[in-house]
Amino acid sequence: MNKNGKKLDSYCHISSGGTPSRKKKEFYGGDILWATIADIEKSNGIIIDTKEKITKEGLSSIGNRIFKEGTLLLAMYGSVGKVAIAGKRMATNQAILGIVPKSEKEIFVPYLKYCLLANKPKIIKKARGGILKNLSAKIVKNLKIDLPIYDDQIKIANLLSQVEALIAKREESIKLLDELLKSTFLNMFGDPVLNVKGWEKKTCIDVASCIVPGRDKPKSFTGKIPWITTGDLNHKSFITLEQNYMGLSEAEISNVKAKKIPEGSVIFTCVGDLGIVSINNEDIIMNQQLHSFQCSDKVNNIFMMFNISFQKQFMYKNASKTTVPYMNKTTCNKIPIILPPKSLQDKFSTIVQQVEESKKRYQESLNQLHQLFGSLSQRAFKGGVGFG
Repeated sequence: MNKNGKKLDSYCHISSGGTPSRKKKEFYGGDILWATIADIEKSNGIIIDTKEKITKEGLSSIGNRIFKEGTLLLAMYGSVGKVAIAGKRMATNQAILGIVPKSEKEIFVPYLKYCLLANKPKIIKKARGGILKNLSAKIVKNLKIDLPIYDDQIKIANLLSQVEALIAKREESIKLLDELLKSTFLNMFGDPVLNVKGWEKKTCIDVASCIVPGRDKPKSFTGKIPWITTGDLNHKSFITLEQNYMGLSEAEISNVKAKKIPEGSVIFTCVGDLGIVSINNEDIIMNQQLHSFQCSDKVNNIFMMFNISFQKQFMYKNASKTTVPYMNKTTCNKIPIILPPKSLQDKFSTIVQQVEESKKRYQESLNQLHQLFGSLSQRAFKGGVGFG
């Protein structure tokens, strides 16, 4: 192990890309890959294609700054610290640093990728700015890294890569189960927007009641009744909201004049990213960016949840045009719903619950893999990085 903590730029060439002028159409639409931070974000650690491509003239306009295959790409703005490896020769914009070893068998690029990921919190602390943090090339160049011998770097990177591949497989399995449920709904009921099967049509308020719980954030949280915000619905199970929420006491609920949303209600976002939907597995209190429906005996709550998830076009079309999309109570209540026989709705609900059990097992496995990855990373990079 090199305990001297040499600066990263002593091991690597480090430089940023550039953006050809948007005023020159002839700079874009070519066959040269041109990566942005969005390409890093949607990659699985290796970028093999980019959303935008530039021409030779465009590349020339940014000083022919292009990175060879195998270059480590590091995001400096916005998504600070995210990394990916260039799977092909490509250019990048100025928000990305390209990091290339100066000599072979001194620093293994995949090892460096995992090292930077493991120390991302430290790196972000060095970033400047308010809401949108920015790194400078100078900060990255001055990173001090302790390196094990090259063969050990390969072993560490390969081990972490294997765990990372298992994580990707679990995530893909969960995604496929979500797609299965959506396709099952469409097979059984058709697209609820087009209603090609001719089911009876109503609005949500015709078959359900609602409680408008919109309240600002309470001043204190000393109880056990969960207080839910829009962030708690993102990427959660269709059926449950499993998280250690901030909890309110009965007195705190009374102080903010809130009303409890009963267990089993259909809740969804009505501000910002509209129509993220779920069902609560216990009584909750919600903030003003969420809406809820308590289903009558005419409609199954799981069926209703899926119906709402297909109505995003209606939501965005009828939402108020403020700084972010916003649906008021009237708009939420008017969301269309089809009404196939209740027995068919219940059959679909049973299928969903069975699939959710499989998803739960995959999610538990995924959580364990994330813990393993974190533990291995902590052990491998316990020396961390420093700053010159």
